[in-house]
Amino acid sequence: MVNINMGQVLEDAVRLEATDIHIVPDLPVMHRRAGRLQPASEVVLSANDTRRLCYALLDADQIRSFETGLDLDLIKTGQEHRFRIDLNISNGRWAP
Repeated sequence: MVNINMGQVLEDAVRLEATDIHIVPDLPVMHRRAGRLQPASEVVLSANDTRRLCYALLDADQIRSFETGLDLDLIKTGQEHRFRIDLNISNGRWAP
C-alpha cells in the first residue's frame, strides 16, 4: 500500500492547476496539465491503492451503486473547488 491519500491528490491537483486527475492501477497518479498527462510522482498504484483512493471519495450508498453498476459519475465540492468524478471498471479492472 502506498502512502498517498485522496486529500493530498486533490490538493496537489489544485496547486498545479491540473484539469484532470487519472487514478489507474499500474501507473502513478496522473495530472492533466496544459493538455498533457504527467505523473504526479514515481509511485505506481496497485489495484488496491486505486480502490482505496477512489472509495475515500464515496459514502456507503455510492460504493454500493458503483459496485452494482461498475460506473459512477458524481460531483464533489470543496471549500473553493468543485471536482467531477467518473469511476468505472473496464474489462474487470479499475480504469480511468
